[in-house]
Amino acid sequence: MEMFPELKCQSPRPQTILLFSQDSFQSHIYLALMNILRYYTGQRQNYPYLFGAAVWLAWLISISFGSGNFDLGGQVIGTDYLMFYTAGSTLAAGDQGELYNFENQFERQVEIIGPEHEDFFAYINLPFLAWLYVPLSGLPYVWSFAIWCLIGLGLLWGSLALLGRPEAIFLSLTFFPVIANFTFGQNAFVSLFLLAAVYACWMADKKILTGVLLALLLYKPQLVMGVGFLWVLNFRQEWRALVGFVLGCGLVSGILFFTMPEAAAAYAVFAQEVLPTLSEWGEFPIVHMHHIRGFWQLLLPAALSEPLWIIGNLAGLFFFWRLWSQSQDRSDKPFWYAAATLLTLWTTPHAILYDLTLLLIPAVLLWHARPDWHNQLLAIYIWGWVAYMFSTPFTGAQLAFAPVAVQISVIFFVWCVYTVYQLAVQENSPQMQR
Repeated sequence: MEMFPELKCQSPRPQTILLFSQDSFQSHIYLALMNILRYYTGQRQNYPYLFGAAVWLAWLISISFGSGNFDLGGQVIGTDYLMFYTAGSTLAAGDQGELYNFENQFERQVEIIGPEHEDFFAYINLPFLAWLYVPLSGLPYVWSFAIWCLIGLGLLWGSLALLGRPEAIFLSLTFFPVIANFTFGQNAFVSLFLLAAVYACWMADKKILTGVLLALLLYKPQLVMGVGFLWVLNFRQEWRALVGFVLGCGLVSGILFFTMPEAAAAYAVFAQEVLPTLSEWGEFPIVHMHHIRGFWQLLLPAALSEPLWIIGNLAGLFFFWRLWSQSQDRSDKPFWYAAATLLTLWTTPHAILYDLTLLLIPAVLLWHARPDWHNQLLAIYIWGWVAYMFSTPFTGAQLAFAPVAVQISVIFFVWCVYTVYQLAVQENSPQMQR
């Protein structure tokens, strides 16, 4: 039932010790983390399962003993799932032009949930994603949500199977972004499955199909950034994948403009006038922003936060290119796909807590691609589990007393990427090659 059966704290190998200079600040952090890893032994390795089970149990009790379509806290069961269900019912009724008419969508949500419904959940993805929910919109809301959760569970298992580790599902279900994806009724499992399928096809050298599958992720365009950049850097080897991506873009465009032209036109207006100010909406769940752009938005006004985010993006792209240009092994696909996924989450302009489900990809791939990094990776996994479990309530507590807040999960993410980058650089150094 363990995500990584060999996940045990071991003394660092001599090669691993060389990864950090004895006098560097990083070496002191490393030694401190080794002490934490020595604590994470025996029965304590069951702590994630115990905490995860407690969260799952609390949620199941809440939705089981609530009233009607509401849980014990008075929230709509599935919360965000309501906007997908409504979008699916809108297409089923032949009213695609109303998909981004918020007044119309709110009225439909009241009809679905009941007159006591007050909150509004806005559908903001590209229109073609709504087709996925048309069959489910024909069922009663709660039953539809239950089936969506089962589909999500299947997609999670399928994603891990495509990555080569289906047994990782048990520990993955304790990772808070995964839990959040279920409780919010979100679709990060669709993104995870598509990215895992892209990886599996890429490993099988099915380049055209790989590109087409990546294009299907355009319902969240920011998710193609990392892999696309990697393919551009390796154009001579990956030009067929890029051709497949272009073909996939044509397929998506065809679905949009030939099957739902009214929705496509409405989305064009929506994307231009509304999406750029998404995080400024009064009801936007700002405490759930777990990305670098959101980190600066929680701390600084837009005049400062946006330039800092752009500079950070450019820095991320530069260091990825630098690592690629200095790499001794550009054929190591598991490592580079893991790195590209991290780059995607680094550059994304929008990532809510459940979107961090995608971290399962580098977590699984790096563990098996880099056995000499196990001690450092285990430290990352432990701190990541804690950071994403508690960062949202901690941010909410800060905002209750001050107009600004620090999202600690983003600090963890930056440290995680920095650590992986340093490990990769040291691995490619002449000293390590000897």
